[in-house]
Amino acid sequence: SSDALQKTCYEIIHKRYTPCQAYGIFCPVRETAVNNRSTHVNRVYHDSEEKERILQIITYPLHDSNGKVSQVVRIGHDVTYKHRVDADLNLKNNALEKVQNHLETLHEILTHLGAMASFPKLIDYIYKISKRMYPGSEFFMFVLNADRSHFYPLNTCDEAFIEPLQTLY
Repeated sequence: SSDALQKTCYEIIHKRYTPCQAYGIFCPVRETAVNNRSTHVNRVYHDSEEKERILQIITYPLHDSNGKVSQVVRIGHDVTYKHRVDADLNLKNNALEKVQNHLETLHEILTHLGAMASFPKLIDYIYKISKRMYPGSEFFMFVLNADRSHFYPLNTCDEAFIEPLQTLY
């Protein structure tokens, strides 16, 4: 309506009678008017259900015949969904990077397993790799018997097997 043309954006959108900068809030409309250039900013708003929404505000200057800013066009675009998708994508990318690192480490382990000259060296190597993969975690190792029916209890193992496990801590 023509009545709205006579009002400021903070009156229409925010239902206030003082400019945003009076509240310490960056005003893209004012920025465009003063500096004669487009501006964009993301703002968090709450919708009618009090859910947080992210609104991207873009402003463009309109010029009079003398090249001065006569009006500022303000466009708001809800980018909440895009931000959620971007955040989800970042989480998934981070998870994929972890998986990739673990796969590379497992490949490294498999490559070195055949080169280990003794069981103590193998245990030490696996311990070091485990600490690198899971820093701050406790290291546990269970060794199956040859027919894979149960774990070896340490008291039944030969000293050459137990010794590297005891020196890890």
